[in-house]
Amino acid sequence: MSAFIPKIFRLLAIVVAALLGLGMALIFICSSVIAITVLLITGKIAGRPSAIKEYFMRAQAARKPAYGAGSFQARPARSVADIIDVEAKEVK
Repeated sequence: MSAFIPKIFRLLAIVVAALLGLGMALIFICSSVIAITVLLITGKIAGRPSAIKEYFMRAQAARKPAYGAGSFQARPARSVADIIDVEAKEVK
């Protein structure tokens, strides 16, 4: 019984620390959303495109295609004679 009370206090301390951290993370996320919203609204009012959209459009234009021309050439058709039938047997 004497070890039970310190374990309860330790558990309570951990739970309180976790809830405080969760609260701080929630405040950070909310403030970030508010800041991004303010930036987007001021950009719309000023008539400028959003910096995020502009960045991704420039990055997409500068990016070279992942596959070059002729990467997806058709393979010659396989005949039925090329297919190998394999039978699996259970090992006991």
